[in-house]
Amino acid sequence: MISNSKYRSLLHAILVALYFAVFIFFINPFKVYHSVSQEETFLVIGICTGIFFMIWILGWMSQKIQKSILSSVLIPVIYFIALVVIFYGEAYFDLLLMALGASIVPVFLSIIFSQSPSTLLTLQEIVPDEMRVDLIKITGTNQNEEFELEANKLIAFEANDNYVNISFLDEENKHQKKVFRTTLKSISQQLSEKSNFLKIHRSVIINTELIEDLLGNSQSRKVKMKYGDLTFPVSRNIRVEKPI
Repeated sequence: MISNSKYRSLLHAILVALYFAVFIFFINPFKVYHSVSQEETFLVIGICTGIFFMIWILGWMSQKIQKSILSSVLIPVIYFIALVVIFYGEAYFDLLLMALGASIVPVFLSIIFSQSPSTLLTLQEIVPDEMRVDLIKITGTNQNEEFELEANKLIAFEANDNYVNISFLDEENKHQKKVFRTTLKSISQQLSEKSNFLKIHRSVIINTELIEDLLGNSQSRKVKMKYGDLTFPVSRNIRVEKPI
């Protein structure tokens, strides 16, 4: 899953540019005009490169704008300009219709890329409880940086100066670690509604559902997690239940 919006914008730009290339070289557009010559091939490649950078930059800069609306307007305009350059001299109205037709798939992809996290969360509201996936999205100090994962795959968060080390499980349930630029206080606030995440120490938040055992005594307690051979200290005033 692409959780970081910068990478999502990059992939979105690549797909929009590649689709335009496929549209020109293979659909051509709908075989109405002449085939693309060898000289025009370099022009198309250059235009596709320009489309890539335009979509990427606009997507990266428009974090606070409704991206689906922005894409619905900009992609047909960009495609229309590109078609005018490639098929210079043809009727503008015909090129406009082609641009609109060519934009259907990219606009649909744009809606998916811009709304996928929230859409997934919204869809869960109509899914039975036993089939729901509890997704947690963590936002970093840089608002463009995000980390999203299923709650039952998040093991722990450890403070590390201006960063937090996130321990989690990958798709094969193997322990992985990610360094994320944020603070443990911010993580704690973002997890405030998740009852299974507990701050057991000034520098550690754990997923209590993934505790394997409690170690030590009342003076020096530690929790051992089920994955990654991880152990963390527990503050004296924190109550941690031993797993059944």
